Amino acid sequence: MATFATDKDLNAGISQDVHLGVNSFSAVACVEDRDISLATATTEIFGRFQFLKTLLHPNICEYVEIVKGKHDRLFVIFEYHMNHVGKLYQRDEEAEWLIEARSNEKKKKEINLSIKLISVFYLIKQTFDGPISILNAKISGACLPCSYLLNGDHMTREWAFQILKALAYLNKNNITHHNLAPSNILLDSQGKVKLADYGLYFMTKGGANVDFPIGYPHYIPPEAIYCSANIDETTEEAEKAEKAKKLYETTEKVDVWSLGIILAELATGSPFWKDNDKDISGIFSALWKLQSIAEEDEKEELWDRFEVTALGLSDPIIDFLQGTDDYENADLRKLVRTCLEVNPSNRCSPEQLLSHSYFSSIYEDGISNNYNYWCIKPFLQSQKLEVDDDFLEPLNKDVLDGMPLSQIYYFWKLAGGDVESELAKRGYMSSTPPIERIPRTVKVLDGKEEGTTKDTAFLYSDTVYSLSLKELRQRLKSVAGPNKETFEWDTDYFLVVDENDMNFLVDETIDEENSGPKNDSLEDLLGKYLFPDPNNNKSSSSSVNGQSPPPSNNVKSPLLAREKDVVYQFQRVALFSELLRQYPASRDEIIHQAKVDIPPFLRGKIWAAILGVNGDYQAIYDTYDKENEKETQTDRQIDVDVPRCHQYHQLLSSPVGHEKLRRLLKCFVSVNKDKLVYWQGLDSLCAPFLTLNFNDEALAFNCFHAFIPKFMKDFFISDNTPVMQEYLAVFRHLLSFHDPELSRHLNKIGYHPELYAVPWFLTLFTHVFPLDKTYHLWDKILVGPPSLPLFTGVSIIRQFRDTLTKTEFNDCIMVNELFPNVDIEKCVQSALSMYKVTPPSVIYRVHESDAKTGSINENKKHDRWWEQPIPIEEKKQELAPRISLKDLVKLKSYVLVIDTRTEQEFARGHFPLSINMNPAHLEQLSQALWQEKKKYHVVVGVRGESGPQFASDLVNAGFPRVAVLNGGIDVMRVDGGEVVVCACACPPIKAPFTSGAKNIVYWKCTQNLMN
Repeated sequence: MATFATDKDLNAGISQDVHLGVNSFSAVACVEDRDISLATATTEIFGRFQFLKTLLHPNICEYVEIVKGKHDRLFVIFEYHMNHVGKLYQRDEEAEWLIEARSNEKKKKEINLSIKLISVFYLIKQTFDGPISILNAKISGACLPCSYLLNGDHMTREWAFQILKALAYLNKNNITHHNLAPSNILLDSQGKVKLADYGLYFMTKGGANVDFPIGYPHYIPPEAIYCSANIDETTEEAEKAEKAKKLYETTEKVDVWSLGIILAELATGSPFWKDNDKDISGIFSALWKLQSIAEEDEKEELWDRFEVTALGLSDPIIDFLQGTDDYENADLRKLVRTCLEVNPSNRCSPEQLLSHSYFSSIYEDGISNNYNYWCIKPFLQSQKLEVDDDFLEPLNKDVLDGMPLSQIYYFWKLAGGDVESELAKRGYMSSTPPIERIPRTVKVLDGKEEGTTKDTAFLYSDTVYSLSLKELRQRLKSVAGPNKETFEWDTDYFLVVDENDMNFLVDETIDEENSGPKNDSLEDLLGKYLFPDPNNNKSSSSSVNGQSPPPSNNVKSPLLAREKDVVYQFQRVALFSELLRQYPASRDEIIHQAKVDIPPFLRGKIWAAILGVNGDYQAIYDTYDKENEKETQTDRQIDVDVPRCHQYHQLLSSPVGHEKLRRLLKCFVSVNKDKLVYWQGLDSLCAPFLTLNFNDEALAFNCFHAFIPKFMKDFFISDNTPVMQEYLAVFRHLLSFHDPELSRHLNKIGYHPELYAVPWFLTLFTHVFPLDKTYHLWDKILVGPPSLPLFTGVSIIRQFRDTLTKTEFNDCIMVNELFPNVDIEKCVQSALSMYKVTPPSVIYRVHESDAKTGSINENKKHDRWWEQPIPIEEKKQELAPRISLKDLVKLKSYVLVIDTRTEQEFARGHFPLSINMNPAHLEQLSQALWQEKKKYHVVVGVRGESGPQFASDLVNAGFPRVAVLNGGIDVMRVDGGEVVVCACACPPIKAPFTSGAKNIVYWKCTQNLMN
């Protein structure tokens, strides 16, 4: 993805093993000492975990997602490989089993691929000269460098180098593994090291958010014991112990100690400590004594002293550490002794160890950058080894091969995957029976329970469970990429409407798509798309005389159903991924395709493309000021608003989310300090962009910065009263235009838009809708015209019309409680339907960013009285909107033009096909007007005449789509304008109408001069 590509995006498509692993743990109940009310540790962990998702290095496993299950148990999903370094020094009895398996010809046919590989190399060389045996390389499905398997020291050196590279990378990102052990040093199919479980210490804030210690006792350094020790302040050694605790404070060098132990075990094939799995207290005691021995004489090498032999180290380890320089693994021994420096201040860091002499051959030979991996070749056809034919056949390409792990997990969930349910079905979710966890005593004070036994089965499990991707592969097996035939297109929804009604949106949409040369045909313009809409051929000829063609026959599934369809989403993600790679050249097509729907997986980047974010937005963001040296009133208001913004959301409620949102808002205020100010509501507007781009703060800001001027121009200036009053007035006009009955009722009880709609538009509905509904709403708003939010507001309140029309003022105040029941998809469809039949001039606003109307322009010189902007107060008093002559002409046979001038003035000239009536006779002539069966009703008068008042009377009488011709009859008397309408001077026909006992006369024009 050219502009928005992350490191993981750039590496997408690289062949890799596809495995998703899961482990789980439980956090503490709450976290104290917060600037707000108590927050769960789970929330803090969620926020810190997001940074781990951004890490990418050849030698670390990728973190994919974190999920909260029952009882706040957390499940961490990450890249997983089936093999780990711990398998390389198994017990002797396991090696004997392998030899026995090899000698048993019948059983040899039943053993797996790993045994076959082992047998191949066993025939080449029975054993290594060093302690690492080829039989110990039990790596299922692994393709190891042949030279490594022929020389165990080379393999150890390369793995040590890769581990240090990974640790150095983590340290640069302020992450300490603190949990390093052979079991989480994984090996991929090429034999490369992949560190796993490196984020547990970081995401739990150094273990503060969990009730269990982090780190394997066999591999932790002495300083870890000091830092976790509970010191009795009454003892004489308390002060000394406190100083030692500060001296040996845990740093990133704890991982160096762990690596030293692992390398020693690899070199000897023996555990570092005697009784490795039994005497944990003995290990802690030995580490404590080890510190005392080191402090006795700092000049003498620690590991050369006799005292260390009594600390419980295994004999092979002692022999290895106390070996001489002519020892066969002398360089490795020096590296291990360097790692096992007791004093962390003297211990080397991972970055420093990369320059150790032990790795000189790696730099000389370039092994670290060039992997010549063993692969299947004809020389495997050995007379001494039986190889199955299917073993040599090329493997079918995996549909998941090259797909980002986060995307695989997303599709896995859509295919019905649920982490907690998956583990429960396998019987992995075990816990202590509830009857055994009943507290024996309860201490009411502080709400703490005493006498309880903690359910340790729920605290932490280092067992990794691999998620089954079998069903997902089966679902996607027949799918090979973006296929336009499978899409349920609805881009024509912007073009197709009732064939017996108007469509003003079609002209605007086609104008946008026809932005190329004027002589291009529509077929040529649609040909520029990589994935053209098959319905566009039907809708391209739509606007004939302002009318649209019949709707297509496509049956569109509900949006929520499409978002849960794994095959459909696979197609959509594939399509948009291809378009995003070609952005910004593909921006027009991205917008075109987004009118169908937007796949949630790529929503953040698609929004950025639609908003036109381009260039080096990160560099631009870095230049902005995000922190004020002196605190201002705005800063204090932001600090108040941030902790209250969408706190039901795991990310936004976390401390990390608070900091990010605070920076984004302060940056926005700083960049726009000469034009805009901070208003409450900006935090809610920023929230969708932050949640979708949580790990790309710069992209979130640039989207936010581009969004405000397009859809909320001048909403956040220091005095936004005229802007908001005009916006609410237009909203009221639209409600009257499309639902006169509801508008009349709300106006009657005094429930005006100022009382309920301000938070809607000032936050673009993010203040009243949860984020999941906001995403769906904004998907359409972003690809729709700038005034679509106004129609959305009308659509929302019309969903409540049955309730509102039966209530009085006091009950209407509770309308916000109905918002959770709003159907967003239905709301958007209704808004677009209203937009299509609404003339652009009806929604004209002075404070609009891109008003394509046939009416007044803010920057145009206003020579005529009707070109002057209507005063806000006057606009607020009117119930019906104004319409331009240009839009009136387009209405043609759909409109009933009602002329309210005198009979004499009407006879001298009038709008073709209009009628003339006295406004005072509306009640008597209402039935006659209904009998005309027109969709639009436009009032024509003269300057200063009661046209707006009569239009309001029509609204109150229930007539739909009522408007007042802006400029009245005067606008038809001007020559040289872009709209030419010949005023009709035919003798009008008298049309008598009987209403009750009275005979009312009105006049009609029967000649159509507009063709």
